[in-house]
Amino acid sequence: MIKEVQIKAIQEANVIKIQILANTLHGVKFRLLLLHKYCIFFLIILELRTPLGAIIGLLSSIKDDNLSAEQKDMINIMVHSSDIMLTIVNNILNMAKLETHIIT
Repeated sequence: MIKEVQIKAIQEANVIKIQILANTLHGVKFRLLLLHKYCIFFLIILELRTPLGAIIGLLSSIKDDNLSAEQKDMINIMVHSSDIMLTIVNNILNMAKLETHIIT
């Protein structure tokens, strides 16, 4: 009788261990999928940030050339818009970094 109870307890403990392991693996898989998503997201954001920086640099150098008032206004609008876009891209990148630290 005691032996049967011990065997039953061991069997139930094994079932619980398997369930815990399955839940743990599911959690790990979920985290890995999220990290993969954020890695792709980081690459996309970084790919946007580099050309934006180049655009801002070029526009800033053109701004000093001999341009009409209307052309200077257009360049200023483009510089301002590019700065705003770069700020948004950097904020998204920072938020994604924070979320990645929360996930891991």
